[in-house]
Amino acid sequence: MPFVAVGIAQDEIGSDAFDEFALDDERAAELGRKISELDSVDEVVIVNTCARSEVFAVVEQFHSGVEQIIEAISAVLGKSKQIVTDSSRVYYDQGSIRHLFSLTSGIESKIVGESEIIGQVRRGFFRAKEQHLSKSRLERVFQKSFEVGKRVRSETSISHGTTSSAYAAIDLALSRVGSVESALVIGLGELGSKVACGLIDKGITTYVSNRDDSKAQQFVAKEDGLAIAFDDWQSTFAKVDCAFFVTSSQSPIMNGSIASSIAFGSRTSPLIVDLGVPKNVGLEVKEIDGLSVIDMEDVYSYLDEEMEKRKGQIYFARVIIDEEVSKFYNNDAVNELVKPTVSALYKVAEDIKASELERFKGRLSGFDEEETKLVEQVLSGAVAKLLHLPVTKLKSASKDRSERLIDALTYLFDID
Repeated sequence: MPFVAVGIAQDEIGSDAFDEFALDDERAAELGRKISELDSVDEVVIVNTCARSEVFAVVEQFHSGVEQIIEAISAVLGKSKQIVTDSSRVYYDQGSIRHLFSLTSGIESKIVGESEIIGQVRRGFFRAKEQHLSKSRLERVFQKSFEVGKRVRSETSISHGTTSSAYAAIDLALSRVGSVESALVIGLGELGSKVACGLIDKGITTYVSNRDDSKAQQFVAKEDGLAIAFDDWQSTFAKVDCAFFVTSSQSPIMNGSIASSIAFGSRTSPLIVDLGVPKNVGLEVKEIDGLSVIDMEDVYSYLDEEMEKRKGQIYFARVIIDEEVSKFYNNDAVNELVKPTVSALYKVAEDIKASELERFKGRLSGFDEEETKLVEQVLSGAVAKLLHLPVTKLKSASKDRSERLIDALTYLFDID
């Protein structure tokens, strides 16, 4: 059963177009459930970040599996199948593994080497585990991807300097405003929380707000911030030097009407930083006199010089990734090859154990429940130790040798 990945990335289709394909956590969970119900899909993980929406799956057949996945994306997003197809990039088997390893290594991010991507991929993986959508094969490939991401960062200088879009956005905002004494952060997801923490670390009085007010309260219980009710953010906006919008709202939090209605008094209006996907600030807000807006595109431009230095490390990262893909793919192929034989071998052993327990049932009749259980545990332990070494050697062998060992075990233990 092959691996596949179907991805839609902001840097490939443009930020405005990507807004229509962005998945918040709720819709990502819905898409995962919908895809898991498909006949052609055995496992699935949805990775949603501020710049990409990705489906990783194990499928029965490549073409039918990808077609049904695209149909599911189309249904959840309310887009035509053709539009989703045109906007997606599809990866197959080793290509999908390489793509995932490249993601966690940060070489496919707009901010090359960014540190946030591993956490975002991990979040999608654990959501799939909680929903029981991923099994052993995707678990192996995702766990390996986290190891590869860490190895790339430790053996190359791809992550030297500012690698977080949160801290880059803060640096850009400070360079635009100059002196910042107070700031507002609306949205306390992964990116919003990092922005708030980064502001607090710089000694800036930071107000935080979230649609779920309890999340803001939980945040300030751990960090030195000030929680405000979501309904009160507009009144707080007029008091700060910078306002960061970092929600997953499907419609702008601040539109032209809201912006025009907020009284700024005689003070300078706060700088608006829109880090939301889709955009949290309507395009018309930029046209209002006295308001200044920066967004993720501005953050990426700010980092261009730093990115040029890091791009030189991509070659070395790819060498590591290619090595890890080759090893993983061979090990996974061997694992899938030997799995039926290993299961059959353990079944033979368990059947023998059960048969012997039944044969000596009369002699064990004088044992109490604890003593009988101990006898069973001793036999189970003996079986496990007896099979551990041959099974380990079978799994670690090359594909050709594994096939020969499978033939030998099938003959010796009369496995069907």
